[in-house]
Order: sequence, then structure tokens, then C-alpha cells
Amino acid sequence: MTITFTDAAIEQLNTEDYVAFQLNPSLGGCSIGADWITFKALSSKETQTGEKLVETNYKPVVLGVKHESFFKEDMIIDYSSKRNAYMLKSKSEILSSRLPLEK
Repeated sequence: MTITFTDAAIEQLNTEDYVAFQLNPSLGGCSIGADWITFKALSSKETQTGEKLVETNYKPVVLGVKHESFFKEDMIIDYSSKRNAYMLKSKSEILSSRLPLEK
């Protein structure tokens, strides 16, 4: 799996001093799909049991191993100044067009 940050996302994220980020889908009631995805800023890149660190073109992203199946092989984290929000997408779909950064 690869995760790429766009230039717009990197420019916006450079305003703070984060070490890594975490993507975590919240499972729906039947665990069929993700109801929403959280994007969290981390002050360390230590992983917990059941998580892995994915290297990116910017800073690493922590993913839960059991959640990896919810994401496409090539994910993109973008930023829209018009929406003042991050976006998580692949080449074929948008998983979240308003991805708030939790600090």
C-alpha cells in the first residue's frame, strides 16, 4: 500500500509540527464498510499491537492492520482550500471529501 500526500496537503500540514498521522476507519453497525474515517495528527510514530507504519512521500501514516482492507492500494491525501478540509481518495474513488484533522 502506498499513501501519497499532495503538495496542497503538505503545505497545509507544514503549519504544525507533527511526526506522523493515523488513518482509522470507524466500522459500520454490520462491519460491512466504514461509516467514517478519522485523520489524526501524532506526536510520535510508535505503533501499537495490530498497527503498522506506512512510509509516504511526506510523513508516515499509522494504519490498523485489520483496517487495511478498507483502503485502495494507492491512496492520496489532498487538501481543498475551498472546503478547508483534507480529502482521502484513490485514483478511482473519493473515500472522504471532508476529512477533519484531529489533534
